[in-house]
Amino acid sequence: HLNPEHAIAQALTEADLALTNAKRSEGNQYTHFTTEFEEEMIRSGAYITDVQIEAALRAQEFKYFVQPIHRANLNSPIVEGFEALIRWVKPDGQLLLPGAFAKNFDTVFFKPEYRDKRQSMRQAVFDAVKSLGPVYVSWNFSANQLGRPAFVDDLIHEFNSLNTGATQVVIELSEHKAEANFAPSNLIGQLERLRAEGFQ
Repeated sequence: HLNPEHAIAQALTEADLALTNAKRSEGNQYTHFTTEFEEEMIRSGAYITDVQIEAALRAQEFKYFVQPIHRANLNSPIVEGFEALIRWVKPDGQLLLPGAFAKNFDTVFFKPEYRDKRQSMRQAVFDAVKSLGPVYVSWNFSANQLGRPAFVDDLIHEFNSLNTGATQVVIELSEHKAEANFAPSNLIGQLERLRAEGFQ
């Protein structure tokens, strides 16, 4: 049995999730908070909190996996680079994809106090692929992030302090939806800054 305060908080959370889902529809829609809807929200990570993500970061449960990027070749495929993909590896071995935790992950992961954690995770990727020659590693960032000068300042500093060259770093735009106040001109300016620094 839930105590009254907990029951009210849970009802408000459920109502907020249903309202957000209805707003994402084409308008004049409503969403019932059914068992099926709740299961979909659980699968999508809607209930994962910042506190859980911070605990998982401290426990080193987030890891980058690399996916090879091939250059077309008639004789044999040539690996020219890798894409770094973040995954949450739970203690029981369950592997969660970003769709299940991305809602709050960036907010937590890019806090200043996790800079060393970000750096060690990125360096581990470069160390893992360095024996393969002059390959690049592609990292995903949202347009919202790359449109902010302060974020790009930190990104340049952090990647330049790694044991790798900037030319081995490819900055890739992720498919995240842009914020309502997003200004494309800001993004273009920051991408030009990254290119001037030697990033691809």
